[in-house]
Amino acid sequence: MCGYKGRFIQTAGEGRWYVVHNTFLVLLYYPRPGLTLTTIFPLIDDIRQDAVMQQVFSTMNVFLRDQKHQSQGDRKLRLLTYSCIPLSPAAGVLEWVENTIPLAGYLLHSKGAHTRYYPGEWSTGLCHMHMNGSPTHELRPSYDEVCKNFSPAFRFFFLEKFSHSPQLWHKARMSYTRSCAVNSMVGHILGIGDRHSNNILIHEHTGEVVHIDFGFVFEQGKVQSTPETVPFRLTRDIVDGMVRAAAFDTFKCSFSLQFI
Repeated sequence: MCGYKGRFIQTAGEGRWYVVHNTFLVLLYYPRPGLTLTTIFPLIDDIRQDAVMQQVFSTMNVFLRDQKHQSQGDRKLRLLTYSCIPLSPAAGVLEWVENTIPLAGYLLHSKGAHTRYYPGEWSTGLCHMHMNGSPTHELRPSYDEVCKNFSPAFRFFFLEKFSHSPQLWHKARMSYTRSCAVNSMVGHILGIGDRHSNNILIHEHTGEVVHIDFGFVFEQGKVQSTPETVPFRLTRDIVDGMVRAAAFDTFKCSFSLQFI
């Protein structure tokens, strides 16, 4: 379940209900052996903006498919979407995005990539403590200190998932890079905020990213108590997944040429 652990509450017919973080219900439905359908029912979130963003993304996918100047290698530019049906300001139904995991789930959990590949470095909690305990005028030196003791590790995702085939590894890495470019570009245009690592999923079969939870759009993040000033998420781990300079060049070309 995308790395989340839910608390089982009851069985209903051929389905099982779970509650996750007291914020949404998850229904696992088993229509036949070997097939599981998963649906999310938010308990407190207003998902109307999510529905609007999915409609916008679908329209942008039409524009991307119609780009006549796309080269053979860039033909797969797209935004992955999911179904979203608001029923009221505080209720709705969301499609569970299958075969995905949050970036945080892969990188930062107790058995995440940072812990597994860099066991001698600082933990996520220690990094947060170091930053939170720093006065404003020392934030940049504190951040540089964190970077020295916390290495990016997202490139290992592609080695773990696609190492059985060099061709698939390269294809997944390129799909990831182009997907990051398109999502970053669209997120910048629409002012999408709150792009923390639990709101970005990575598809385990294709390497593409899926953005979820659109509570902050149209620059709403800039009016929060701690304003969001970055146009999109391009952290060291995001870049680490692109591996080499050639892949990052693909990111820049996809970002600048295909849509603006």
